[in-house]
Amino acid sequence: MIELVTASGLRRSVQFERIVDICELPKEKRSSVVISLSTGEVIFVADSYDEVMDKYRNEKKEPVPSANDTSQ
Repeated sequence: MIELVTASGLRRSVQFERIVDICELPKEKRSSVVISLSTGEVIFVADSYDEVMDKYRNEKKEPVPSANDTSQ
């Protein structure tokens, strides 16, 4: 899950796997980032493009623990 702040100021959690595209908007816009989801939903994000990309890359790196994981 990636935690974001929307352009309207609400906190939002987005499942990493549902993100299709992350686009940067011009600086003069209220939202600097637009995220497209596999559901067709579009989210306007207040966080900076660099912050969003860092969260996305970090989430992509982390292995998702399985309910059947017995490696401990």
